[in-house]
Amino acid sequence: MAQICFEDALSAYIRFREVSRLSMTTVKHLRYMLSFCKREYPGDPWLTQDKIDRWGTRRPGESGTTQASRVGPLNAFIDYLNRRNGFPFSPVPLEKKNAAGDPVLFTESELCNLFRACDEAEVIRSHGFVHDAQLLNMLEFPVIFRLLYSSGMRGCEARLLSTSDVDMENGIVHIRHGKGYDEHVVVLHETMLALIRKYDAMMERLMPSRLPFFPDWKGRCHPKDWLAYHFRRLWGKYNERRGVVVYSLRHHYAVHNVNAMPNRGYEITEELLALSRSMGHRSLDSTLYYYHLVPKFADIYGEIMGDTLQHTIPEP
Repeated sequence: MAQICFEDALSAYIRFREVSRLSMTTVKHLRYMLSFCKREYPGDPWLTQDKIDRWGTRRPGESGTTQASRVGPLNAFIDYLNRRNGFPFSPVPLEKKNAAGDPVLFTESELCNLFRACDEAEVIRSHGFVHDAQLLNMLEFPVIFRLLYSSGMRGCEARLLSTSDVDMENGIVHIRHGKGYDEHVVVLHETMLALIRKYDAMMERLMPSRLPFFPDWKGRCHPKDWLAYHFRRLWGKYNERRGVVVYSLRHHYAVHNVNAMPNRGYEITEELLALSRSMGHRSLDSTLYYYHLVPKFADIYGEIMGDTLQHTIPEP
């Protein structure tokens, strides 16, 4: 196998993430690893499996969550190298977390409370002026959280949308910055499309020729924790239930759509394939997981969890 200089590869990876408008917050862990390797392997600039395994090993007293925060960025870096250069590096295995249990399913009242809080966002004058961030939040909250609810998008997919990704005429959203390297499309419901068009028209007047579809007050994509922070705040304004996160909107979308499907036993239907593609799932196993949360499918979930789960979603 050809050798690769760790520092050069990391610099190329950072440029890739910058150009792709991916979050840069986790890159610090890779820089920590580079410093570790320079200290522990002086004069050896090559990235090796031994260095990967040594850095990724869980440390004494370290929690699984802390280890995952260190190793997750490394595994993403390894995936990038393997895909781009054909290196057979192995990612560091992590314990699967299941502390959250089954996904949270919303009641109609809870959803109404959430969107009520989104619609009530307002600007507050401080020292005689209104900060642009407050004005943008007032415009963006009612749209972005309804978009997540109605489309099943991941939070990062909505947050990193550019204006060129949204086909305003046909109501099609091109997801180019999702999980991994897979791109897919989402078709908007007509009511969501109407809201998107209204929002876009207002944003064009406020911030002409913007690039991000949901920009911050500096015209950039919002940082990674922006959605999570404001979702918690808006959710807790009128709802009492805890343990609900912004990703729960995606879970609710999946379960709602599975529940609306006809019960045809073990048949892989067009509706199921369409749902998998729309949600950006690489294979049907991720989509079929939601079967056990739907009463009418719970009895066949165990059977479906056999060979069918290994079927890759075919191309249309």
